[in-house]
Amino acid sequence: LVAPFMQASKPYEELYDVVADPHQVFNLAADKRHAETLRMLRRELLDWMRRMDDKGLVPEPELYRRMYRNEESATSEPPLVRTERESDGSVWVSLTAQTEGASLAYRITPKNNAGGQASGGWLLYSGRVRLGQGESLEAVAARLGFENSPPATVTN
Repeated sequence: LVAPFMQASKPYEELYDVVADPHQVFNLAADKRHAETLRMLRRELLDWMRRMDDKGLVPEPELYRRMYRNEESATSEPPLVRTERESDGSVWVSLTAQTEGASLAYRITPKNNAGGQASGGWLLYSGRVRLGQGESLEAVAARLGFENSPPATVTN
């Protein structure tokens, strides 16, 4: 028996009783007793997707055509940056997305880095980031169906 979360593919829809089944093992989506709940949640999701202009309803080939063939596409706004300086000279950087539904990513350029190149790849922003003296941070907002934002940068 293969655990549901280890199967090669996932079901099209999933519905769980997270109180009785906190590990979300028993999918109730096909259970007729929950059909009305599933219909209501589908409506709520579609309403939310329309309000957010979520591009998940657009087929991927169409998204790529719009994004990469010089057609008009919206650009995410750069993240808002707030800093707090510590007594040791470090700086805490907090980021906020201006484009609703966008994710934020950042990378850090370490102190004394020849050429000013970031040392690692992009990281998903999930909370404030500490910059030591001489370090800098570059952040962008990204949303499916939108061009990435211009970078916002902070140098300590």
